[in-house]
Amino acid sequence: MNKNILVLFIILIFSTFLMADGVVIPNPNTMVKPIENPIKLENHFVDIEISEEIASIVIEEDFFNDSEHGFDVLYIFPIPKDTVITDFKIIDGINVLSGNVMEKSEAEEYFKLYSSMNKNPAIMKYLDENLMSIRIDGFKPFERRRLKVEYKTVMQYEGNYLKLVYPLKMDSILKDGISNLRIAGSVKSSREIYSVYSPTYPIQTYSENGSMEFVYEKANLDPNYDFTLLIGLGEREFEAFMTSHSSDGVSGFFSLDINPSINDSDNISKNIFMVLDRSGSMMGKKYEQALDAAEYVIRRLNSEDDFNLIFFNDYVNIIQNDGNDYDSLVERINTYQSGGGTNIYAALNVALDKLMAIDGEKYLVFLTDGLPTVGITSENLILKNSVSKSEMSKTKMFVFGVGYDVNTNILDVLAEETGGMAFYVDESENIESAIGNLYNRISDPILTDVNVEFISDNVYFGDILPNKNLTVYENQPLKIFGKFQGSGEFKVRITGYSGEKFFPKSTSFTWKMV
Repeated sequence: MNKNILVLFIILIFSTFLMADGVVIPNPNTMVKPIENPIKLENHFVDIEISEEIASIVIEEDFFNDSEHGFDVLYIFPIPKDTVITDFKIIDGINVLSGNVMEKSEAEEYFKLYSSMNKNPAIMKYLDENLMSIRIDGFKPFERRRLKVEYKTVMQYEGNYLKLVYPLKMDSILKDGISNLRIAGSVKSSREIYSVYSPTYPIQTYSENGSMEFVYEKANLDPNYDFTLLIGLGEREFEAFMTSHSSDGVSGFFSLDINPSINDSDNISKNIFMVLDRSGSMMGKKYEQALDAAEYVIRRLNSEDDFNLIFFNDYVNIIQNDGNDYDSLVERINTYQSGGGTNIYAALNVALDKLMAIDGEKYLVFLTDGLPTVGITSENLILKNSVSKSEMSKTKMFVFGVGYDVNTNILDVLAEETGGMAFYVDESENIESAIGNLYNRISDPILTDVNVEFISDNVYFGDILPNKNLTVYENQPLKIFGKFQGSGEFKVRITGYSGEKFFPKSTSFTWKMV
């Protein structure tokens, strides 16, 4: 299953429920030239507190009139059922102003007009929802105003998940998208919280004082998707939950979450090879952050882990970890300077040859900001050699592309074919933070060599991804996507290894696909 199908699957499954998010549009009767929306959204802050099935949401948005003309504006947002607005404020400097509620039909006409002007027909889907519309008078030229909305809503289940969708895509009707976005919150429950996950945006999650915290931050975002949050709750020792989407009832797409809780699991040692690009294009802040990222990983290794670092430009340099002397290792890596070309083939080949002779759980973290320029530069040869050796050595590859000049096809295939992940960061983003987040996610594997078997006489499953080198990490459910055809009951049998021991509690569950 290619990535376009996977993205389509995610959009189809997670595009049904809407939570309130406001958009500001000018009143056409008060504009001089109603050609496009001059309103900019400078800050969009969302705080979401979820307790059991109740979500309490606080939205603060800073809007700026980026024009020489004043006009009235309309603040419009959809309201799902089972929602209670608890507070609405318009803050103009130190003054708290009020707005006037509009009739839905009047608001719809203005909304339709500006949606068509912005050539964004997808926005029109929000008109099928219940709309709250507020008229705000006297938005002056180059004025900023903050709007604050608070509400509570009852969350709904889709399959086994509590689901929340926050319609960020609605903000694309504004000028230049969102300058600064932050969505953060916490989940509390009397049941075990086994998964807090967003299929549309890369949130960070962490446990704190019995709750699961999550956050997503981004600058200069022109949103293409709504923000979706899925929450899995349960008590069973081995969680395996599935959700599906089908337009005809007999074929479609599915996702499966696997999250075992193994109380007596062994510590699983890791072999980590970090391969860092030190070519001339990395010179400066990018290279400094890459070195800091390497140090971050080194400082957080477990005593049973092994770490090796490979630098590459025209040539390949190996820094081996001898005796877990981390201070000496950090001191040595800081002696390497950036400069030269980009020999991707040689760097990956050397790392995978080393990993071929090692047993245990193996990771290759590969960071580059450019295209192959030295040695073997053929994309096909690089992929053929690297994928083949990663399969033989059972190595997962986690790849980082920095900036806009990387060969994304090489990186995507390397990650997809080896059971790893691909990440991309802008040159302005923090590389150390991105790699740190990855390492925190994969630092504690609890079940390796996972095998998933679908058993059914009536339902066919195919195009399953990922399907190689499957591992379950602490607090990170293994997510599997695929296609199905047919209808009826089936079983999923899951097994794996905890350290050297075969996981004895392989489990199955029954699901009737409809």
